[in-house]
Amino acid sequence: MRSLTLISLCSIFLFSCTKESTDVKKGRYSFIAKYNTTLSTGEIVETPQQIAFLFIWKADGRDFEIKSDISSGYAYDRTSSTSIKYDIAKVNRLSILEEIEPGRYFIYIVTPIDFFPTGMYSYTYFDIQPNTTTALKKVFLTRANYVYEPW
Repeated sequence: MRSLTLISLCSIFLFSCTKESTDVKKGRYSFIAKYNTTLSTGEIVETPQQIAFLFIWKADGRDFEIKSDISSGYAYDRTSSTSIKYDIAKVNRLSILEEIEPGRYFIYIVTPIDFFPTGMYSYTYFDIQPNTTTALKKVFLTRANYVYEPW
């Protein structure tokens, strides 16, 4: 009886210690938006820019195009000829630091409409690697309403 209990305890110990982890190592992205301000001295400085909303889509095997449905959170994927709803959405942010699965992503940002400039927007692709942080920084060079500016 004693040896049976000892064997049972050893089995439990061995099997509990050899648990294999299937967790995927996540990466992180950080995001901040700014705009250039020219001081009276002529010096140009970066000023934090609030983002009205930010959408992120998984982009592995996709080729996105921005169409009018973007305000509803949809980007058009030319590869599948369908509109795809965002995977991540953030509203009214100055900065973000978040963990996500490794892979390729597409990000779209737009500035608020309640102060000048309104509706400036930009988008780009980025990659996330395991155990690393991908820094995303968009500096708007011009200050104009409803203007696209390349990343």
